Amino acid sequence: MPIVTGAETVREIYRTLSEAGRAMPAYCTENRRTTLAILEAARRVGEDSGKPDLPVVIAFTASYPLRPQLKLYAGTGDLKHGIACLRSDVEALTAEGSGYSDLRVLLHLDHAQPEEDRPVVEALGDRLASVMWDGSHYPMDRNMEYTAAFVREYGDRFLVEGAVDEIPESGDADSVGYTRPERAKEFLEKTEVDLIVPNVGTEHRTSAAGRAEYRKEVALAVREAVGNRLVLHGSSCLRDDQFEGLAADGFVRVNMWTGLERVGGVAVAKDILDHLGDVLPGRDRLRYVRQGILAEPQGDLPDLGSLLDRISETHRRDDVWLPSVTDYLADLMKRFGYADCF
Repeated sequence: MPIVTGAETVREIYRTLSEAGRAMPAYCTENRRTTLAILEAARRVGEDSGKPDLPVVIAFTASYPLRPQLKLYAGTGDLKHGIACLRSDVEALTAEGSGYSDLRVLLHLDHAQPEEDRPVVEALGDRLASVMWDGSHYPMDRNMEYTAAFVREYGDRFLVEGAVDEIPESGDADSVGYTRPERAKEFLEKTEVDLIVPNVGTEHRTSAAGRAEYRKEVALAVREAVGNRLVLHGSSCLRDDQFEGLAADGFVRVNMWTGLERVGGVAVAKDILDHLGDVLPGRDRLRYVRQGILAEPQGDLPDLGSLLDRISETHRRDDVWLPSVTDYLADLMKRFGYADCF
């Protein structure tokens, strides 16, 4: 069955990564085309590496206020619709004969909010591989209390991830320091989570310019205290050459979303600009010619069929967005090299 469930089965996958000193990416999704791009990238990497049953993590948030991805997923803004559509998409895309049925798909609920997301856990519980129970916006003692209670209730069903430290809101990066090794060890002992998210400088809630920077020495100190059981969030601030060293720093998973959206958005923007003169109606085209944005058209304008090929959502999705994002995701998976340990 391509959708992997069961706490022990999932833990075994992460133990394999930890023992091999490898990390795998977890790509977040908030729409069907991203879900498809993740599966296609994993299929391609699995095929190239001779591992058609390669594990792949599809992650998503629910009520997380900074990016409630399941609420965005269906396009209606309704959380229940998002849950239903995500579930339907993953089940349909990984069904027997789909081309993705050999993959081991791990669905991960990210940044689950203790006050809001318990219904989401129950609604997707028979399909979830792991849950990040995010109490980082509470004082540390309360964070550990909430996280430990979740582990007691659900630890036999899912792999559970917790966030160490009280994470600051945007622009408040100086209010909390980086994760101390002794704090990470205390968090693990009191909550009994499987994985932890330490604060190593990449914090994704911090938007002040120049403040997000990966602190390798912090990660190494935490790894020394707790072992290879770290998860990195906020990876968009990393340089390309930093990704391949993350496993050696103690990380078994690296969560990503911003980068893939940037790649896809840039590809669509370039395509629109490259063909702007072809797709605009005559009056709008003339206005941009007069402003010096577009050159005078040369030769005949495209016929209606060619025009539809350029302006359709299908073109933007299948010819532009999907290829660029799939290539990006597959390249990252190969650079992590985690297929080697499965």
